[in-house]
Amino acid sequence: MILLALGLVLLLPLRAGSQVKTSECLDCHEGYKGYSHGSKSCTDCHSTITSLPHPNSLPRPSCAECHQQVVYLYDQSVHNEKGMACKECHNVHFLQKDKKRCGSCHGNVSHRTLPSSAKHLDHLACIACHGKPVSAQMTVRVVTKGKGAVDPRTIDRNGDQFIDRDEWTSFQGLPRSESKGKFSVEKSYRVEGNMHLITVKPVKCEACHSAKGFFSHARLRFFGKTVTELPIDASIFIPQLPVSAIFAQTVHGRSGVKCADCHTSQKEIAQDRSESDAVCAKCHKEVEDVYNNSAHGTQGVAHCVDCHNPHRIRSYRELDAEERLAVCARCHKDYLSRHSWLPNTSLHFEYLECATCHSPSSRKSMVFYFARRKQGRKVPLRYDELSVFVGPGADLRNMFGSGRGISVDTQIGQLFINLKKQEPRLLIDAAILVTKVYHDYSITRLEEKKCVICHSRDAHFYESMYFILPQKEGPEYIRIRGTLLSAYPLSTFLNISLLGEDKISKRDIDAFLRLKGTAKIDQARALGFKWIDFFGITLIAIILIGVCIHIILRIISRIAVRR
Repeated sequence: MILLALGLVLLLPLRAGSQVKTSECLDCHEGYKGYSHGSKSCTDCHSTITSLPHPNSLPRPSCAECHQQVVYLYDQSVHNEKGMACKECHNVHFLQKDKKRCGSCHGNVSHRTLPSSAKHLDHLACIACHGKPVSAQMTVRVVTKGKGAVDPRTIDRNGDQFIDRDEWTSFQGLPRSESKGKFSVEKSYRVEGNMHLITVKPVKCEACHSAKGFFSHARLRFFGKTVTELPIDASIFIPQLPVSAIFAQTVHGRSGVKCADCHTSQKEIAQDRSESDAVCAKCHKEVEDVYNNSAHGTQGVAHCVDCHNPHRIRSYRELDAEERLAVCARCHKDYLSRHSWLPNTSLHFEYLECATCHSPSSRKSMVFYFARRKQGRKVPLRYDELSVFVGPGADLRNMFGSGRGISVDTQIGQLFINLKKQEPRLLIDAAILVTKVYHDYSITRLEEKKCVICHSRDAHFYESMYFILPQKEGPEYIRIRGTLLSAYPLSTFLNISLLGEDKISKRDIDAFLRLKGTAKIDQARALGFKWIDFFGITLIAIILIGVCIHIILRIISRIAVRR
């Protein structure tokens, strides 16, 4: 057997069974010098070559021997159905050379059926719609252009480490002093998947535009002196398609409006914004007539959907003053500088909305609501929070009524006292809100500057006062008389109690000094918070008199010393 083995070895060619070196291949195939395919050699793919020279006709190498998973996915793709081989996209000898992308073959695809096609093509890779992504991430960057950094607490008003839609809208509309409005917002969308699995049909819109879509999670990153990151509601930037379950909770859905009432076909609701206004006008004709004659309407600078999202769950009536302000501030971002003449500008905009002054024909009301302090902010109490305090199963809608012989104001006060025992941070906050909108905001009032329109006991909103009680279906406005202002401690209504008080006048002081007995006591009570002015003026007068006496005594003492 040993002799037989030696004989076989001697009979075989010397090169047989030995590995052919890559350098030997390149002696003839000089065009492949510098090839790149990872760490693979020529014979790793051309495994049938065992000796040189090799036959002229060689079998095609099988990519599946190394790329089994890739080939498995590719077999399910539309490219495989079209009979495309790997080499049509990959230069197997020079992987980084002549690298083809989707646009190499599909450069003239119009995407005419894709809504906002330019926006989609600018931000998304082809695989996002024409593949099966395995992960996706959206990042929103807030970059400060000045030296200051945007404080995350500026956006995260309730301190829950999550940015919701209302918080982002408020931030967009309110250039904060820390950055003075010098910041930019940049959005990026990253989609990961295997490019070898390209499907025949693109994914449905719901793949992204839904609560469980690819971009259901998003991160907000602040770039300034420091870098901070917080999660943010992805639906702010990727609008969710209104499904019937969600639409039933919207203000239109609760009013019985059906999808087909506005969307008469599967086509786009309107070709431009003016046509969409006509759709709204089918039900809101009176509003259209007023708005068309206003400054916004005649100049065509804003349309219905610019301020009102018909698919939003919350109506305009359900927004607080800051949220309503943010609607206008999306266009009027310089409102703070334009109102610099207004004393306590920030405090005014905390309690007022734009329509309070710029739409005189709108009906304004003073509204009260339960709130609590949270990380230095006053956050309105939600329905789920209130229901925890009053007990499970409590009927909030029938909580206040006139059948018990007690005024609604007193009932609200009693509830507040009971809740205060459970939640010491609870308070009653208020705002001046429009309860019936008149869609004409043409009045600027910049030249009037009449503080007495609001700061007087004859202010119009004192005739229309409500308490907002949060309900599961939406807020309920309960009519009150306003005795809340006088029945409870000043600390409860610190910024509100001073709202309707006039400054003390000479007539008030004269009347107080002339009266005697019980009449004097009644006059003293009638002065209310004007006593603050009285004591302030008295204190200033005492200080000035003291300074004058001091100066006179100093002069007299110096004269006496010289003599």
